[in-house]
Amino acid sequence: MTGDFALALVTSPETEAGPNAGLVILAEAGARSTAEKTFSALDTVVKDKFQFTVTPNTLGGIEVTNWASPFAALSITRGWLENNTSFLAIGNIAGNLVPKPSTSLANNPLFQQVTASDVGSVDGYFFLNVESLLGAKSALPIPPLPADQAAIISSIRAIGLKTNIEDDKTARFNLSVVMPTLDDPGLLPDLSAEPAPSEDGTEGEE
Repeated sequence: MTGDFALALVTSPETEAGPNAGLVILAEAGARSTAEKTFSALDTVVKDKFQFTVTPNTLGGIEVTNWASPFAALSITRGWLENNTSFLAIGNIAGNLVPKPSTSLANNPLFQQVTASDVGSVDGYFFLNVESLLGAKSALPIPPLPADQAAIISSIRAIGLKTNIEDDKTARFNLSVVMPTLDDPGLLPDLSAEPAPSEDGTEGEE
């Protein structure tokens, strides 16, 4: 696998137990025939060594292979998308990839906003949709945050990181944070009436 790759947390269909998420790995193969031999060898390993059930299947008109662990505790689906892009979906999320979704992350306005680049070529991205991750419909069982931390996190919509390898010794990183726009943010607190600190570090009167 010599091309681009991506890792992502993807929401899976909601079940009686509630919403959950899975992990998807995308990798672009330089030689698909070689990659297929590797996948075939992995099928044998998970079947013989880890006692997974390996079953060929068809999903959205695309041939896939399902791995199911004993007692169906874990399900994994692997296959190929268009061209030489392979996918490995851990959890019940393959239906979000195949057939190809009508909307893509690249067309998401929030993703575009935090990954817009003015540094030329970009070699890698990191994108965290904070408002979706911590929203009421979040697929992850994230425990409630303390009030102070929740206030800080709620003021962030998304975080994006772009990397640019300029040469064999230099890498550039650009971090972007998108915050919500308020119709009426209010006034900043008046600090002029605050007592000035004394020389020993304690607060005193002016």
